[in-house]
Amino acid sequence: MKDAKLGAAGVVEQSGGTMSLPLLIDRATKALVNAKSAAEVLEARDMASIAYDMAKATARLGKAKQAHDELIAAAHRAQAEALVIEAQAKRCLADEYDAAQERGEVASGRDGRGAGVSNGNAKATVADIGITRKEIHDARLVRDAEIADPGIVRRTVEEDLAARKEPTKAKVRRVLKNVARRGKSEPKKKKADALALKETQHERDLRVLQDQWEASCGSAREEFQSTLPAMVSLNQRLTELENELEDHRSSCKCGVAEPPNLTPTVAAVAPKDDLDIPDFLRRY
Repeated sequence: MKDAKLGAAGVVEQSGGTMSLPLLIDRATKALVNAKSAAEVLEARDMASIAYDMAKATARLGKAKQAHDELIAAAHRAQAEALVIEAQAKRCLADEYDAAQERGEVASGRDGRGAGVSNGNAKATVADIGITRKEIHDARLVRDAEIADPGIVRRTVEEDLAARKEPTKAKVRRVLKNVARRGKSEPKKKKADALALKETQHERDLRVLQDQWEASCGSAREEFQSTLPAMVSLNQRLTELENELEDHRSSCKCGVAEPPNLTPTVAAVAPKDDLDIPDFLRRY
């Protein structure tokens, strides 16, 4: 995060107060794309902020002079592009600052003072860098919101343009805060989903039926309630028939053949017995 001191004044001097709005937007875009240091990211952010203010003033002046709608729409488009560039620069700034803290180059703590030393060198504070804690907070807000809902800034300003409304920093910040709040509540939702997985099949089916009942119209509920007694009676009769059928199956012997009785009616007698047995009964 070295050489990161550059304020809006330096950008104003570069623009000279005479740079056209489209040229300033283009210059801010190129500055952000080619930025290789935190100082260059801050420069792109400041240029985008100045472009936003210029576009806002142009749109208001056009309305006061009852300028053509196309001129006002062009100013609003410039405001939207400036907001997107500024948001992208803030996201880069948040990443750069957090990375510098992890490397031990930037002091951590509430006010950034008295953070000790790192490798024998005093850590830089936000004051040394030329930014404030609030700016770091705003940068992280943009970064976290874009991670949670990619493209949220671009979609927000495009929706305003489509509705012929003025894209504003206040609107973008409000949307980013809402996304951040949803992100914080996401762990609670995951916990609720985990609890839902523990539902039994009975509980899950009952919940589905209750949801369908609540979503149905009044006439459908009345018709269902009127047919419910007959349905219950029919279900009970079907259960009784199934039980009777099972009893019949368990007691019925149809189709089961008795094994043949192979016990001989006359015992086999050896030929040398002294008994007077006819020859056809003797066993040879």
